Formats: sequence, C-alpha cells, structure tokens
Amino acid sequence: MRRPHPRAWRPRARASPRLSRRRRRAPRRLAPHRHPRRLSSARAQVSLEGMAAHSMAELRQEISVQKMLDHPNIVKVFETFEDPRRQELHIIMEMCTGGALVSRMKTHRHGYGEKAAATLLEKSLSATMYCHKHGVVHRDIKLDNFIYENEAEDAELKLIDFGFASFVAPGKESMWDQIGTPSYMAPELWSERQKARAPAPPPPPPPPPPPTLT
Repeated sequence: MRRPHPRAWRPRARASPRLSRRRRRAPRRLAPHRHPRRLSSARAQVSLEGMAAHSMAELRQEISVQKMLDHPNIVKVFETFEDPRRQELHIIMEMCTGGALVSRMKTHRHGYGEKAAATLLEKSLSATMYCHKHGVVHRDIKLDNFIYENEAEDAELKLIDFGFASFVAPGKESMWDQIGTPSYMAPELWSERQKARAPAPPPPPPPPPPPTLT
C-alpha cells in the first residue's frame, strides 16, 4: 500500500475546456483551429518557460492519456507540437463551448427530469468505464469536470481534466494517493488520511519484575 504523498493533498480549482492547471502556472492561449478530423477544434498554447521538471512530466503524461482515449464523451486531444526555440507547446484538441454541467444544472430550478438525468448518468458512466477498460483511472470525477460540446440543450457531454489520471495494470488497481476534490473523495481515503495524521500510540508499559524468592 502506498503512503500518501505530502504534496498530493490539494483541493482542485474548476477545470476549463482545455488541459488542467494541475500544479502549473504556465500562461496559455486558446484559439479556434481547423483540424481534418473535426470541423471545430481548438489550439491551446502552453508556455514551457520556467516549468519545473516534475510539472513537465505531469503535463506530458496528461497529454499522452488523453491522446490514447477516443470516446464520444471524453474531450479528444488530436495532436501536440513543441517549439523548443520559443519554449511553447501547442495542443490541438476538441473545442467545447457549452460550459460545465454543474453550471447548466443551476439553470434548472426544479432539477432534471428522470429521463434527462438518466441520460447524463449513462454518458458519464460510459466515459468512466471506457477509461477503466483502457487501464486509465481519472481520479477526479466530479460535476465540474463534465462539460458540454456546445450550448444546445441536447449537446454531447464530455469528460475533461486528466491532470490526476494514472495508468493501472491488471491486479494492481489499489491506489491510496489522497488527491482530488475533497467533497467528491471516497470515505476510505479520508480515513487513511486521518490515520496518517494521527499520533503514534504510546508504547506499552514494561512488564512487572518477577517476584524474588526469600
């Protein structure tokens, strides 16, 4: 069992329709782009100047995860291009302009109907199951990380933000890193965190000395 990493426990900010900001402060720009596989895609420009080595490794893993996934309910990353001279990384990815699911829910004062809620749940579970079948665990599933393809009422739902995603091998699925969003974390991760922070119990008292013979 892996012990919790002290840097891993960080509440996350809401992700935008681009790659996550996980432990990065790199400026970026988002521009429309025409890709042969999609009529509408976006180009995210990420500055690599001053980026720490561990942040660079996390960024590359996040990109590699999303490039291998191809599902109608997961935001697709098509290509990446690195400019060493300008220290910039260009990411061609699917354009999504419909906003987050959690934001659209606020416009339904009385909630979604049973049919609409079932459709949303089916799409979100389909994306999650697809990741698991391909050996990927997202590790930050929440309403904020589902966005809509466009502003239409029946727009496709997309899973985003793979900054905490990790590859797993069959038989080695146990993961105890305490990362993600606190209000969405599994209770057992909280209990493990409390165990890790609890002080060690005091040692047992020494046994009494054996009686002396007179």
